[in-house]
Amino acid sequence: MMVAMSSRLTYRSREKLSFTSGTPQEPTSGQRQRQRQRQHSISITFLYYILIFIILFAYFVKMVSFDNILFYLVGSKDKYKPGTEESAKRAIRKAAKAYCVQGDALYHQGDESCLRRVVMTEEEKTPILEEAHAGHFGRARMEAKIRQRFYWQNIREDVDNWIQTCMRCQRFERVKTEAPEMRPIKPVAPWHMIGVDLIGPMKASRKGKNTYCLTATDYFTKWVEAIPIKRKAAVLTAEAMMDIFLKHGAPEVILTDRGREFWNEVNTDMFRRCGVKHRMSSAYHPQTNGLDERTNQTLKISIGKTLDGLQERWEDQLKEIVFAHNSCVQSSSRFSPFRLMYGREPRLFCEVTGGDSPEEEDVDSPDEADVEAYVEERHRKDAEVFEKVHANLERAQQRQRNTYGKRIKKGTKRYPIRPGMVVLKKDERKRGRPGMTMKPTWPNKYKVVKVEDNFVELETMDGIPLTSRTPYASVKPVRIRSQTGHPIEETVEVSSDSSMSGSDTREVTCTVPPGTLSPQEETGQSYGLPGSVTEDYRLEDSDVIISGVQSGKPVLASLSDRVDNIRAMLLQPQSWLDDRAIDHAMALLRVQYPHVGGLLSTTSLALLTPLPAPTQGFVQIMNICGNHWVVVSNVGCKVGEVSIFDSLHRTCTDDFAAQVTAILQFAGKTVRLQWPDVQGQKGVADCGLFAIANSLTLCRGEDPCMVQYHQDHMRTHLCSSLQAGQLAPFPSTRKSASAIPVYFMEVEVHCYCRRTVRRGKDAVVACGRCGEVFHQDCISPYSHLFICKKCTVIKVR
Repeated sequence: MMVAMSSRLTYRSREKLSFTSGTPQEPTSGQRQRQRQRQHSISITFLYYILIFIILFAYFVKMVSFDNILFYLVGSKDKYKPGTEESAKRAIRKAAKAYCVQGDALYHQGDESCLRRVVMTEEEKTPILEEAHAGHFGRARMEAKIRQRFYWQNIREDVDNWIQTCMRCQRFERVKTEAPEMRPIKPVAPWHMIGVDLIGPMKASRKGKNTYCLTATDYFTKWVEAIPIKRKAAVLTAEAMMDIFLKHGAPEVILTDRGREFWNEVNTDMFRRCGVKHRMSSAYHPQTNGLDERTNQTLKISIGKTLDGLQERWEDQLKEIVFAHNSCVQSSSRFSPFRLMYGREPRLFCEVTGGDSPEEEDVDSPDEADVEAYVEERHRKDAEVFEKVHANLERAQQRQRNTYGKRIKKGTKRYPIRPGMVVLKKDERKRGRPGMTMKPTWPNKYKVVKVEDNFVELETMDGIPLTSRTPYASVKPVRIRSQTGHPIEETVEVSSDSSMSGSDTREVTCTVPPGTLSPQEETGQSYGLPGSVTEDYRLEDSDVIISGVQSGKPVLASLSDRVDNIRAMLLQPQSWLDDRAIDHAMALLRVQYPHVGGLLSTTSLALLTPLPAPTQGFVQIMNICGNHWVVVSNVGCKVGEVSIFDSLHRTCTDDFAAQVTAILQFAGKTVRLQWPDVQGQKGVADCGLFAIANSLTLCRGEDPCMVQYHQDHMRTHLCSSLQAGQLAPFPSTRKSASAIPVYFMEVEVHCYCRRTVRRGKDAVVACGRCGEVFHQDCISPYSHLFICKKCTVIKVR
């Protein structure tokens, strides 16, 4: 027996040794098939057990419901409902240990002996969720507040659904939305399509007093042109683009943003004459013209590195930087822009060796056959190079798409958008604008008409189509609450005849009183200052000027939207009027009282743009510190004096003093700023209302110090005035006032522009003879000693 056992062990050891030492054999087809069958049977069995567990769990939850637990705790004899099985009875008895009954309500005994009332029906959940979400906080706070007092199954899921379907939270939600995919522009040939944009405003250059730089980038060769201009005006941008066209010829397609310097009658006529197709990027979506935007970043960084702190010399370095850019190999095309434009590489200055100049050699003129051979060879090489460029650009764009896809998925939400859906449109104007902090990010509902090429075509809920397409990433679907409490997407039926209008203006039933508009305003143009030669003094949008909603003449639809937005702003008691509402009110005043000066755009004053000297009394609403509106006027003042009607506090910053003196342009040495005793406002949100009311009172020739406004009725009155298209006097009563101002101060004015010097912001220089102080931005370049115009007629350079 021992021998047999040893023999068996020896055999097994030998078998194992032979198996491990030998080469493993490949399984046969039959073995592989049996192995797959075993794996399939295991998967089926696992899924079967999971299904059984789900069914049993659902049955247990149904049997151990709050009704059964309450019936068990309240019942004296019959503690179970008829037909309850024994297993369900055991589950009910076990679950009932965590509950108790007080009065007619069931309570759950949680940790630390905390009693929480059990919510048993969906009707009871609604007021609890609504009250817990009163502050519109997030899921964690809302869930914690509910769990402290109430108990039911799936509280977190119900809280998430409630927050997702809250319309106020959807309007203010801060999320990054994602476009479906990146679609790079595929260039065709050199100078076929160029992108044009502006850099600025920058510090005025010493050479030509230019503050902007127009850049043009070819999408195929990446060739860059940069031309300095003085202002962001239509005529200057047209002249700069024409200089580029005369150098390289007119392109077939030009891509710009929607700035007024590009989108105007001057450029439209020039493009028509040159046979250029003008394409514009969508509003607030600079990625459309991403190539030229990247060019601007590269030029700004390169200029900043070479200036060494002397910002006014940026124009001196511009040509060298552009040449350096055009002579470098581009990462996408793998060729330099110079090579693709001229068929050769540039001869750099470093290639020129020193020493004596070489002796002149007699060079025979090439005959016609040599020229033709060279041209044919040049065409052949260019065709080969362009074919390589197309391949390189395709590979580079594919890399960009892959990188974009990986980067954009981090921290973004993707929403499937389909025609017929109701969506919220992002308000891109909110960024960086005063008074927009408390405004919703997604304010209005729209219907989706069409989805194409990362853009969506929208129409209002009344069926009026929007004039321009919206980027896919600027919309998100509206989630509404269903009867079961779960969020669903809101959809509507889109009419088949909904089409996008090709023009940028459309007529709606919004009109102004006949005879109140000037010829410029009747055509939709801005109401500029008399004799102004640029667009610097107009209001921000050309359609702001046309006033009101009344019977008479049709008004631009964008004005109708603006009036509705301002009225919605006014109907919120604690809302602060932004610059759109203030500019609109001043536009109405300018139409009603054309003899009054001032009434300029608030943004033009904040930028300290050059203004014409006032020839009459002016009234102007200004902003202080970005959060307060006041009225500035010289009506009824002595020469060199300005009254500031402030309804809240008396603040005078350096920037505010510079704006006041810039509009006054007093020739003396000091300007007196005085604060009359006007009515003070209640609260902090109605300064814009008082500013509009005081401006209207001044335009009517009355003294705001002798008027007591009824603050409770000011918002509704302004709403009705905007609806009528004409500002009527605000509800008020007369009062007596002191003729002595409450507070006054004197500020010094300098320079040719006759405004103050802002400490730490304005660079100044003194005249070498009279010692008068001048802003460095307002004088001509000088070499060593600056002499003002009064001291000499010789221009020192």
